[in-house]
Amino acid sequence: MSATLLAEKPSAKYLVAPPIDAFETLANVAGGVARIRELVATLAVRGRLITERTGVTSGSELVAELAAAAPESASRARGELQPLSDDEEPFALPATWAWARLGQIADITGGVTLGRKSAIPHPLTLPYLRVANVQRNALLLESNVKTVTVDATELPRYQLRFGDLLVIEGGDWDKVGRTCIWRDELPTCLHQNHVFRIRGRTTDWMPEWFALYLNSADARAYFAACAKQTTNLASINMTELRHCVIPVPPLSVQRSIVARVQELMQLCDTLEANGRLADEQHARLTSTLFEALAASESAHALAENWERVTACFDLLLDRGTAVDALESTVLQLALKGLLVEQDQQEVPAVSLLRELRQTQAQMLGDGRIRREKAIPKISEAEVPFALPAGWSWARLSELANFIDYRGRTPVKTASGVPLITAKNVRKGFISREPREFIAEDAYDGWMTRGFPKAGDLLFTTEAPLGHVAAIDISERFALAQRVICLGLFEPKMSGVMLLFLQSTWMQACFEAQASGVTAQGIKSARLQLLLVPIPPLAEQHRIAARVAELRLLCTTLRARLTQARLTQSQLADALVDAALH
Repeated sequence: MSATLLAEKPSAKYLVAPPIDAFETLANVAGGVARIRELVATLAVRGRLITERTGVTSGSELVAELAAAAPESASRARGELQPLSDDEEPFALPATWAWARLGQIADITGGVTLGRKSAIPHPLTLPYLRVANVQRNALLLESNVKTVTVDATELPRYQLRFGDLLVIEGGDWDKVGRTCIWRDELPTCLHQNHVFRIRGRTTDWMPEWFALYLNSADARAYFAACAKQTTNLASINMTELRHCVIPVPPLSVQRSIVARVQELMQLCDTLEANGRLADEQHARLTSTLFEALAASESAHALAENWERVTACFDLLLDRGTAVDALESTVLQLALKGLLVEQDQQEVPAVSLLRELRQTQAQMLGDGRIRREKAIPKISEAEVPFALPAGWSWARLSELANFIDYRGRTPVKTASGVPLITAKNVRKGFISREPREFIAEDAYDGWMTRGFPKAGDLLFTTEAPLGHVAAIDISERFALAQRVICLGLFEPKMSGVMLLFLQSTWMQACFEAQASGVTAQGIKSARLQLLLVPIPPLAEQHRIAARVAELRLLCTTLRARLTQARLTQSQLADALVDAALH
């Protein structure tokens, strides 16, 4: 555990289970701090968090005192409560504790009903709390409190007092029974009818204890079991809340447990803060080292920068985001020609581009592609960085025929020829979901701008911008707007072009040329003019093979991290299980 945590580690004099050093094990699991909070609350309400002193007043006496303090109206209501049976007790209690129904020991009321039509003789306009204001153990009040007009005679009935519990009637599943304590955050405040109010009857009522239980997993299980359900919504009524079975420790024990819980929750705050700080520091370290790696301008600089990375490899690659950054860096190095060695005996890229221009001219002459505007020559001012020997810069329009169906929307049908839209083109692959179609007899009339083929690249022009995938679909399909097919003049370039277009450098180029307010998009005319570095064809194959190797390594790293997280989670489950049983 870190020095910070050691310094802030609370006293263990009351602790029963689990050992506090086990918290770090739990905290390292995804969502671990939330699980620690849940575990602390569960141990607390079950009497497992502290060792009780002898000679304390029993919980039964406290229950009797609270029940006897009920006003006559509450006594009549209490008579409607069903007797508590052994089957209703969720778990065994310490010897000095007692079970009670919530309505037996506290007064529970509903709030003011909104939108009443009757006249109000003595109107008062006051703030009121609604479901959105009441969170678990917290109130949201800033710029979020509405007002309601009530009669002055209703003020004693609905006005909140310091120490009142506020309990949510319902809504989404996570809202049912959500509880917090009112501490006079506003001078005069009411509550609406979807927020129950629970009020203690004597000074021996400790709202912090009852809020702790009502927010615990045990209470939530009760609310879930008795809640009325509709589609994605649930609610409890007054009767169900009053019948809620709640453990009542002696008052001195309540105080000790609440103090201990507050102490451990502060530790959780520290764990969360340190975790966020660690994540931020890790992200900065990863970004700095990988950016330096990607910015290498020579094999020598790459070797030096890679040595820095390998010095803390285990530290860097201990989370999925770092593996993603490594994979992105691999593509950057590939784009710059630093991933494999150059062979001066290979046919240079300039010869390849000459062949591509001949292919393009022949296709134009045969009428297989449409004539576009003349391709402007690349000026020295446009070249963003130096390329390895044998490489050349080229515009995208020199490499591929653009098949663009922008500006047209096909009529979709329930079946027929598959339609590939921007939603199907993901980062590096084509998904067949969602499945959409156009009619069989509409296919030829729709696909008048060209037919994509296996090996061509699909590029999304907006929503999302810049997703690229190679076509691996053997059956015929139609293209929708917002997807451009790049029909490569040399199909063997498909592999490396897919990698280069996915690189962060090319993605930044797409974004720089994008326009639009609602959604950023790039026009075909701008896309065609973008520059792409082109290696010799033989080197392209080596680059694609090397990237495939390194991506496999990244996949293996992710699998190991997943397995490590699973192992951590299983260990955490074992610790929690040991603490609760």
